[in-house]
Amino acid sequence: MNWYKQSKKEDNFVYDNLVKEFWRELLFLEKERVDIGFDVENNDSVGDVKDFEIDKVFITKGGAKFKYKVTAQMMSAGGDWENPVRYFKCQCARKTEGRDEWGKYTKGDLTFIYIPEKNEGNKNLIKGDKKKWVTSHNDADYVKFDDKEEKDLWDSIKKHCPKRIKAYYDDKNKEYDYDSKELIKDHGIYEKYELHKVY
Repeated sequence: MNWYKQSKKEDNFVYDNLVKEFWRELLFLEKERVDIGFDVENNDSVGDVKDFEIDKVFITKGGAKFKYKVTAQMMSAGGDWENPVRYFKCQCARKTEGRDEWGKYTKGDLTFIYIPEKNEGNKNLIKGDKKKWVTSHNDADYVKFDDKEEKDLWDSIKKHCPKRIKAYYDDKNKEYDYDSKELIKDHGIYEKYELHKVY
């Protein structure tokens, strides 16, 4: 019996918890990177998933050229006594320049979290004592997200992604040590198949 084919056929393996933990870890790294504090007792999609292309062409030290398309999902998180904070789950698809034309997008290339700041539409953030930003308690200072603020949030992710991907390529071109803990503070991008490169 081919146990590999049998396991796939019977779907013996469940990955839901691994996926949740993966996103939770990226969210933790991003909260640390941007110094924003909020709980994740309530952590749900607001239902919006959008794809958008990055105009910029990214070039490696070796001269390879790449273009990116981003799939972003808006999320809402906060503790039971906190007002919600909006953030984005992001995953990039990449295509490479060939001899005569660009290839097709390959999904799942880079994955990261982005948390917009207050001036980018995250209206429930307030200055914190220990953190740069925290979310307000839901007994006061609540600001409902209206259409304009939702638009501001989407505008912020579209502006942020080119910077995030550029930071990734800047680091790649430095030929850094992938195991360096210092890189956790840089751009928090996960490369597929390379779990030790969550930095």
